[in-house]
Amino acid sequence: MHPLAQKDLKYVWHPFTQMQDWAKEEPIVIKSGKGAVLKDQHNRSYL
Repeated sequence: MHPLAQKDLKYVWHPFTQMQDWAKEEPIVIKSGKGAVLKDQHNRSYL
């Protein structure tokens, strides 16, 4: 798991989110963005 994702799960409370469900999957870590396109740590693109 990415170090930022580990810190997110350990220290950040996400309102309106069931934290037990949030911890079941690795959070998406965005590494870059250009215009409306974001890229995560696995180089997947999101619009």
